Amino acid sequence: MVTSRRYWVTLSALVIICAAGLAVAWLTLYPVCHLGIIRAPEVVASRGNVEPSKNLAIWNGSYHGPDYEDYSKICNRCWMAYHPALGFWERASEVPDAFHRPLRAAIRNVPLPPADHVHFRVVYTQRFRDHQFSESVAFWCDDIPTVLQPLRDYAAAHNLFFGIDEPARKEGQRFVCVETNPPTI
Repeated sequence: MVTSRRYWVTLSALVIICAAGLAVAWLTLYPVCHLGIIRAPEVVASRGNVEPSKNLAIWNGSYHGPDYEDYSKICNRCWMAYHPALGFWERASEVPDAFHRPLRAAIRNVPLPPADHVHFRVVYTQRFRDHQFSESVAFWCDDIPTVLQPLRDYAAAHNLFFGIDEPARKEGQRFVCVETNPPTI
């Protein structure tokens, strides 16, 4: 009888310790906002139709979505997603003030061309890897000097990287990206 009781007490303690260990294993301190819950990949995939504007890197209606939906983690507070193949956390939005960690003023204030010269979306992106942030703004615009030169000048004046697709993939348009770090992050 005493042996049986000792067995149940030991077994109960073992279950409590294992449960505590599992709880610790499932709780992950999110590296950017430190407060969000990291969702499982299948939850990310299933919620794409509910939360399409939270992170355009995942839910943007283009080829990017499937890359993330199948295997990424995502924080439910700041909406950054982890890309395991590239090793960084990323969030993209059309709203420069939508980020948990505010974008640098130099990126937030990139002088966008007039709306009639911009095609599709203007997308702000923030990436986090190795305790460093990289930020960018990217869009398609008309391939004319009065549109492109102010962007080049702004990037040079603020020590930013200016990227442009070479050669142009669309006649009369260019895809441009202004970012804080060269695209090696």
